Amino acid sequence: QFAFLILALDISLLLFMPLILSDGLFLILLSFLIYQMTKEKHHWSSYLLDGILLGALVLVRPIAMFLPLLFLLFLVAKPATRKGALLLLLGCVLFPGGWAFRNYKHFNTATIISMSSNNLLLYNAANVYANNEGDSFAKAQRTLAQEALEQFEWNNDKSTSEKYISYCQERAMEIITSSPSVVIK
Repeated sequence: QFAFLILALDISLLLFMPLILSDGLFLILLSFLIYQMTKEKHHWSSYLLDGILLGALVLVRPIAMFLPLLFLLFLVAKPATRKGALLLLLGCVLFPGGWAFRNYKHFNTATIISMSSNNLLLYNAANVYANNEGDSFAKAQRTLAQEALEQFEWNNDKSTSEKYISYCQERAMEIITSSPSVVIK
């Protein structure tokens, strides 16, 4: 409970909460999860709620997809909580599984992160591009983004999104494989 008070009084968090950032939501969910995990478990629904919170954390920040492994290792180590570990796992896949299904229907890719190809192009490949062209990273990002947008006539249909994702993946891999030593640095 003391941790919630500290979180509520964090000045930087209060100042930036109105902005569209995932930090505040992530911290609140993580704090609540830790509080839930430290409570004495008397019912199966507690483990399910913990899993649902973990799944929500994964949707807020995809890097949190490694947290369930940590919690599962902790639970499986205790013989009395092995059923709880299964319930936690079930709860954990509800939200991300639903989101992956949604992405499969819209983008033909069953992932929780539909922007991975865009990120690959505008971050990883942009770094290589900037190094090869002698440009700044920001200029390389603008150039690659402009190239990608000019490839398509945007009309909000599924096929354009699929083509854009494919283009980003192919163009990024073309740039990255042209200079693998830059990526390794």
